[in-house]
Amino acid sequence: MIRGRGIGIAVAVVSVLAVGLVPAVIGAGRSSSPTVTVSLEDDAAAVQVRADRVRGDHRGTAREKATNTRRTTRREAGPAASPTRTPTTSAGTTPAVAATAPAAVAATTAAAPTSEARTTATMLTPSSIPARTTPPPPPPAVPPAAPPAAAPAPNIPVGVLPPAGGLTGLSASGPITATTGQTIRGRRISNPSGTCIVVPIGVTDVTIEGNDIGPCGTTVEHLGVRVMSGATRVTVRGNVIHGVASGVQVWAARNPIVIEFNRIVDVRGPMPRGQAIQFDQVTGPGATRIVGNVSDAQAATGPVRYEDHISMYKTSGTAQTPILIACNKLRGGSSKSGSAIMVGDNGGGYFDIRGNIAVLTPNTGIGVAGGHDVTVRDNLIWNRGAGAASLTSLAGSMFTYAGNVPSTVSWTGNRGVANAWQYGGRGELSGGFWTDGSGSHITQSGNDWQDTSLTAAIWDTTPSGCR
Repeated sequence: MIRGRGIGIAVAVVSVLAVGLVPAVIGAGRSSSPTVTVSLEDDAAAVQVRADRVRGDHRGTAREKATNTRRTTRREAGPAASPTRTPTTSAGTTPAVAATAPAAVAATTAAAPTSEARTTATMLTPSSIPARTTPPPPPPAVPPAAPPAAAPAPNIPVGVLPPAGGLTGLSASGPITATTGQTIRGRRISNPSGTCIVVPIGVTDVTIEGNDIGPCGTTVEHLGVRVMSGATRVTVRGNVIHGVASGVQVWAARNPIVIEFNRIVDVRGPMPRGQAIQFDQVTGPGATRIVGNVSDAQAATGPVRYEDHISMYKTSGTAQTPILIACNKLRGGSSKSGSAIMVGDNGGGYFDIRGNIAVLTPNTGIGVAGGHDVTVRDNLIWNRGAGAASLTSLAGSMFTYAGNVPSTVSWTGNRGVANAWQYGGRGELSGGFWTDGSGSHITQSGNDWQDTSLTAAIWDTTPSGCR
């Protein structure tokens, strides 16, 4: 997983005796860029996912984690250490995507430094204050604090994914190191010996949009996009990411981070990489969202090894701005410990997981490995593997891991089904959902974990609540 630290924006107001109020505001400029929209319909030539991770994964499968029987793997130093899981590919079709990606997009990398405005007030002594014949003007009104963010709308707008056949009209580019305020758009970016795009420590306001990213290097640490410590307000949208150890890895950055409408394929792993999207120690306020991405191990064009498609390690949103993981389509894998979505891993909390589709993901569809304040609702999971090689086991799971006990977790309106090919299973219909019985303030309502009406065709549907 990835570790996160953040950068905040401070506003200081200094009062000057009998004179008024001198505001000092530090603002950070942003670059604007057209939105790349992505539809979630699938077609037979979909791009597959690749996941990025900077820390070594020591999570085992759901039950193995709970019993601490699985060997854990982890690195402790810097961004090169982050835990992950690796799903592999199975044969199948990929999601069709009606794309309105910009044709012949001009390659643009415009750097716009963050602007700062500072005003310093000098304290006056009473004798130095000139006499006034009229009262001083009132100080400027201080704007009220922003109210807490409202809950997301019931229907989440979903843009248009890049076409399954890839983007066209792009300009060739080597690896890019982003700068504050930069937009990277309309490029075909590859790197034979390393990561394709790096957002360095402390860089802010970066948009990576409408690019073909990959292949990127050959080793386990060569990623599609790596967002480093302290970076914030980074958007990765509407890209095709392929030929990577992991797709997007966000390590020790600060919310908000937006990862949306990307196609991620040919994620080669192996552990500790192997994620389509991985956050490691990402924290702080801000509306982070992971929405409308497609990660499909069955669309692989070469050897792959996926761990979790979406992995949240020691990562948290806030009560006002939980991390939204919604409307993603996640399919396939061949790692015993790989899952579609795993949150709460080694701590963290405040997640809203809804309207996702998972098909044939080993281990579990959606897992809560500890963590707190997690809402899991209206997801569809079909994990009925036809043979032992599928490694399917569960549709959902919740358990204590590494001393982190799940708390305040709500499971509502989910539908799933799974065949048991792990933990001694021989392909029989499993219970669908498993918990080790730990946790506090756990609620379940309206779930069906043995919904045999579901089929693999859920892959071709639009997730609930997504439009």
